[in-house]
Amino acid sequence: MVKGGNAMIIGDALKRCAGNYPDKPAVRDEYGKYFPRGFGYTYRELFDAANRLANSLLKLGLEKGDRVAVQTGTGIGHFLSIFGITKAGMAIAPIDRSFMADEIAF
Repeated sequence: MVKGGNAMIIGDALKRCAGNYPDKPAVRDEYGKYFPRGFGYTYRELFDAANRLANSLLKLGLEKGDRVAVQTGTGIGHFLSIFGITKAGMAIAPIDRSFMADEIAF
């Protein structure tokens, strides 16, 4: 338990940054793998994308408290998954990309 200060969940932190620094880079893909200019999302873009993902998960019938398995690397999609899933009130269950289908099923 953290003593002192105010508790803030990750979605609140992103919302604050999107309000204070909307056009500043939030996540960057330095290698240009997904974004040719080597840039990813601004705080506003990440906030909006996380909201879209959260709403999509809820429309699919998932509910607050559900666990969502995600098989991503360390790229921008991983950040979006974290923010979108937790924004919907769900828990992210990361799966190593090297796992085979039978290992994931286990």
